[in-house]
Amino acid sequence: MGYILLLEDSEDMLETMTEALELYGHEVVGAMTGHDGLIILENNAPLPDLIISDVTMPILTGMDVLRAVRGNPRLANIPVALMSGRIGDRTEAIECGATAFLSKPFRFSEVEQLLSATFSQV
Repeated sequence: MGYILLLEDSEDMLETMTEALELYGHEVVGAMTGHDGLIILENNAPLPDLIISDVTMPILTGMDVLRAVRGNPRLANIPVALMSGRIGDRTEAIECGATAFLSKPFRFSEVEQLLSATFSQV
């Protein structure tokens, strides 16, 4: 299916989401900080088809990652979905160029909708 970069600072959540996404046939690369996510983007080819990132992470937040992706012409067209338990983050995420926003806790059916929308366009 697709290649997904998953950024989540909770090890349990990272593991759970990775397993679920892999069950759907996606290749998943995970990192626990935004900084590590940007290093993966800079050093790896091919580029991911989708980035899913938690907003609240150490070192660089999901918003920082989103701004860096949108500010880099090589990365700017990658869909980015941010996720957060703080509803107020939705507005900022969309204003900064997020493709989608997942409110934690979310149902995996919401992730399925995101995947369907993303990979029907790839």
